[in-house]
Amino acid sequence: MKNFVKWFGIIVFVAVIGFSFIGCLSFITTTNTDLNGDWEFPNGWFIVTITSDVGVFNQITGGNFKIALDNGNVQIGDQRFRNIRKTGYLTWSAQQLLVQVGTGILAGWEDCTITMAADGKTFVVVGITVADTTFTRK
Repeated sequence: MKNFVKWFGIIVFVAVIGFSFIGCLSFITTTNTDLNGDWEFPNGWFIVTITSDVGVFNQITGGNFKIALDNGNVQIGDQRFRNIRKTGYLTWSAQQLLVQVGTGILAGWEDCTITMAADGKTFVVVGITVADTTFTRK
């Protein structure tokens, strides 16, 4: 009988630990650190959809890109980012389309680095010409 009580106690103890561990797992959330998806430029001026190695405009509502859209220099579906390549867990290299400030005229492509926040909700684009820009996941 003593052995039965001893083994029963061990089994109950292991079961409690196991169920506690499973309960803790339910609180773990998965962070989306994939760059693919819709991303909003600050002030909501445009939204870019990134798929694989390109990011295209799917909405343009303000700023220099709106001027470029109205002038016919850029349109929905055009690339905002190209040659996107993963360089680390939360980093990518790419090229970004530039628009000359105040005129809305396309100025060409610039190399940039994309760094995603650990929570997967934002990323920052760092280039040479343009100030660091934070995009927010839609």
